[in-house]
Amino acid sequence: MSGHKDYMSMVGWCTQDVYAKSWKYTTALYSNRFSPALDIGKQLLERIGALCGMSDGLLTSSSSHSNFEALRRAKAKTLGKYLLCTSLTHQSVRESCEALGLEALAIPVDNLHRARDEDVRARLPETRDIAAIVSTYGTTSFGEIETLHELPSVRELRANGVWTHIDAAYGGMLGAFLSPEDLLTFTREANSVTIDPYKFIGVPGNAVLLLRQPGELPTCSYYCTSGLTPHTTLAAASGYTALKMWDCFGDEGMMRLANRCRNNAIDFGMEISKLEGVVPSVSLGIVSVPLEKEHVDPFVSTLLENGFLIGKYAYTNRYRETKTGIRAVFTPRLPERRKSNVKALSEAFIAVYQRMMKKEPS
Repeated sequence: MSGHKDYMSMVGWCTQDVYAKSWKYTTALYSNRFSPALDIGKQLLERIGALCGMSDGLLTSSSSHSNFEALRRAKAKTLGKYLLCTSLTHQSVRESCEALGLEALAIPVDNLHRARDEDVRARLPETRDIAAIVSTYGTTSFGEIETLHELPSVRELRANGVWTHIDAAYGGMLGAFLSPEDLLTFTREANSVTIDPYKFIGVPGNAVLLLRQPGELPTCSYYCTSGLTPHTTLAAASGYTALKMWDCFGDEGMMRLANRCRNNAIDFGMEISKLEGVVPSVSLGIVSVPLEKEHVDPFVSTLLENGFLIGKYAYTNRYRETKTGIRAVFTPRLPERRKSNVKALSEAFIAVYQRMMKKEPS
């Protein structure tokens, strides 16, 4: 692909020429203070950090890695035993808690996917030894922007030194170009923020962990993949592609692209809102279609038979354990997500849904 007139087919992956040039940033360069990876990491951290009013941080291998590093620092700083989150928090946070010996206190959400202050107070331990609060900017199930960290009881905890981590892996990069001021306000008082550029531009392989205080950043003059130094990463190819695509479009082009993604999701949600149980509200680029768990596998099979592309998450056992059902994610990657095809996509989706719901659960 060359040029960038067709935004929808360009980013979310990246152009072939940019991808071809990224290979040199995957080379192992141990103990090299002048590694190209270091320079790419610095540029990416500075540019993404500016979106959140933060300037220090780490280039990591994934958003899950960033979440782990944030919580590792939170535990070391606060010596707390518990982590406060919601039932929609990404599984990497819970897995990090298991690895770090923290107990996750998951607050249930209501029909609007919001946690309530009374539920938070009911779950808080008497000792109040909370290590961290995690609020998500773009949940992977619904694309919701959570407000857990703004609840009165949580603000009390934060005022007493509890670490605030914002998991903006999914929505941060997109949100930065949809509502820059909203993202800045959301992250302004956070101790740490996770953002994964690939959820909007570039290719997989890098995420960033932004840190409020420079003292929270470990000193390290090299990048490596050793398990003994999980605060560093070797490959910066993903960061390179994100920066180049950002340069290619410029801020205005990125804003147009972000709005196109969200508008396509809104149009799709409006089209399928007639279906019973569909959640049509769209904050970012996700439209969720709830299904009882016994319907998920046959419905996914029916979608595949009708030519839909289904993410690998649909094939794992984890997928069958949820009532969330399936979700339509509107990113710039796939041609069928173009504006001209949204109506055709929604009509086909409705037909599959209606046909599947007439069948007996298998």
